[in-house]
Amino acid sequence: TSFAAVRNASAIISPTTASIEENTTYTYTITNDHNSTANVGSAEIVLPTGYGTPTLSILSASAEKTWILSSSDDYAEGFNATTRKIGIQANGASDKLDSDESVQIQIISTVPSIANLYEWTATIWANLGFSGDPAFTLASQPVVNVAAPTPNFDIPKAINYLKSVQNLNDGSFDASDRYTDWAAIAFGSADVMDADII
Repeated sequence: TSFAAVRNASAIISPTTASIEENTTYTYTITNDHNSTANVGSAEIVLPTGYGTPTLSILSASAEKTWILSSSDDYAEGFNATTRKIGIQANGASDKLDSDESVQIQIISTVPSIANLYEWTATIWANLGFSGDPAFTLASQPVVNVAAPTPNFDIPKAINYLKSVQNLNDGSFDASDRYTDWAAIAFGSADVMDADII
């Protein structure tokens, strides 16, 4: 009686948060599960829509095994610009990942301009060529939460600006509701007991 090989793996990415349009360095880790009976020979990662063309490198692989960025077919230095896939593979059969072994790839890319959740979908195979045997099963796919940066409100600068446009005779702000709103924000956000605002 023959049994089908067990193909389970995991994929994680770090960091899992980013700000829109910033240049970010990610570490993407693929690990062959401890109960797998098949070895990992290759993997493709879909670069999410909106990310810039990546710069890639292999950071490490377990047990002194050698993994490389794919240069076959339409891949150039590990990236297929047509399919927007990142491809990595074991250098040879002896370099495939056994159970509990992993490979890490560094991905440097510009984050999308739209805040959203972005899934970095991996497909993992036992062979070296991104096809063939049934792909490994992953419990989940890595997700990066891209958000707009938090505004940096500089209270001293805001108060100094208000002072520069304030009418020193009656304390008004040129009868502008907008300046009055800024004043309320400044006073509500800081201790201004010693400020020279009337």
